[in-house]
Amino acid sequence: MKVVMLTAIMIFALFEPSSVLLSQGRQVYGLPGMAKEQQTLFRVRLENLVNLTKEGRWNEVYELLSTRARAGRDKKQFVAEKETTGKEGYIVVSFTPTSAEHLDRSIWGSDVWIISGCGQYKKDGKLLELEAVIEAFPESNEWFFSEVMLKTQLDSAPQKCNFKAKGSRRLG
Repeated sequence: MKVVMLTAIMIFALFEPSSVLLSQGRQVYGLPGMAKEQQTLFRVRLENLVNLTKEGRWNEVYELLSTRARAGRDKKQFVAEKETTGKEGYIVVSFTPTSAEHLDRSIWGSDVWIISGCGQYKKDGKLLELEAVIEAFPESNEWFFSEVMLKTQLDSAPQKCNFKAKGSRRLG
């Protein structure tokens, strides 16, 4: 997971992706130029990812992961890894998307969007709001994602969220 996050950080440093704010609250949020039915599919799948992660339903989380996020692991390996380490460290409680950045297709061989936002996490009995990201990939006319990841700089602690939007819709 750290490798994926480091890759995303390095790409941010090398390229200036287009950035857009996701609509939230009562509006359906999606990505620019996305048809309404795709917005709904995107929203539902993203909400499912966050909710299933929060509930520790790793078999179902695996089904929403992109090929890249699976990193060669089959479902059994992924679930075993999460059941071993999934209760340690930062536990996802919710995710509030704040922006989406599209990265150049030539880098990944396909479209990739970085959904940034505030993640609410439990750690050592405390509730923390920290910067988080989710990678979104369109694959086979469907949306697949990375896991909800803490957004960190190299060798740095996770950063507190400084985004407090009125009417923001928390997922999870």
